[in-house]
Amino acid sequence: MIKSLILATAFLFLFKNGFSQGFEDSLVESFSTFTVYLENKSIVLKNGTLANQIDYGSGFFVNYNYYMYLVTAKHVAKKINSGATITFYGNSSSPSTIKIDSLVNDKVEWTFNEKSDVAVLPIKPTSVLFKDTLFQAIPLDFFYDTLVAPLRRLEIVLLGFPLRLGIEKYFSPISTSTKTASRLIDLRNPETDSLETFFLVDAPSIPGNSGGPAMTIPVLPSVRGYFYGVRDSLSCVGLVHGVIGNFAAIVPSKFIVETVKKTPRFSGRIKFYHSNGKIWSEREYENGFIKEVLYNMGKTGKPQDKGTIKNGTGTVNYYTEDGRLYVIEVYENGKVKEVKKL
Repeated sequence: MIKSLILATAFLFLFKNGFSQGFEDSLVESFSTFTVYLENKSIVLKNGTLANQIDYGSGFFVNYNYYMYLVTAKHVAKKINSGATITFYGNSSSPSTIKIDSLVNDKVEWTFNEKSDVAVLPIKPTSVLFKDTLFQAIPLDFFYDTLVAPLRRLEIVLLGFPLRLGIEKYFSPISTSTKTASRLIDLRNPETDSLETFFLVDAPSIPGNSGGPAMTIPVLPSVRGYFYGVRDSLSCVGLVHGVIGNFAAIVPSKFIVETVKKTPRFSGRIKFYHSNGKIWSEREYENGFIKEVLYNMGKTGKPQDKGTIKNGTGTVNYYTEDGRLYVIEVYENGKVKEVKKL
């Protein structure tokens, strides 16, 4: 369903911008809304003098089992602390900037891949961010889950914010079109002094690109292949590590998939709000799964039947804006087993 949504988004770009723009461009525009800019400002001592320092890079949102994660390069994440900001696609193509600590429950705790330059941050299920970005996240099944480099004949598109471009009046991640220049190759990571596995593309990385997604984007006749999972289809194949000579080194996406899957999810209570600012519901989560709905309130403040869920098992009720019950979700151990549309 989510894959179909991505393709539908691409077709929407076609209708809005004209078919002359091309299906390939529409896919790039769709994926650009998933890409984010990360920035950390600090004061450091340089040559005996205090000076301002800005560390920055790129990242992207990933959706796995309807739970959202922020993915970036490990060497970028290590400089992104609780005072840092994240800028993402907002309303009317304008950038929205918030503090990164507002994405988490307690403190910013990245999960690092021990074998590669990948960092993942689980996002707490807040209503505002999820409403704006849940489907502005790349589904995990768009990633290669095997350790492989893309075919050399395929076009690779890198997205990010080189030189801090694209975050002012309009939100516009910068795209670079390139092609695979190697098979899998072991290179020494200067950050860790250890050998890590990459593949190269034949365009250099520019400061600010690190942590951004690398994708294969098919032309229209190849879209058919997407439905069958072939290697020349729409896929996220990795993230940008950095520059190696005149090439960009790309971390294969298998390391992203395994890091997302091992990242602990949110635990705790979250309040959700109606569009008019009134409280809607409060829910308790455990490792990313819903455990209990404490209460439901209508848009006018009138209590609503919240369902029966306890310890992750039971029902959760959903209502329209005018207070009509229209969906009942049936859960078992925190996971949806059935959706009843009324």
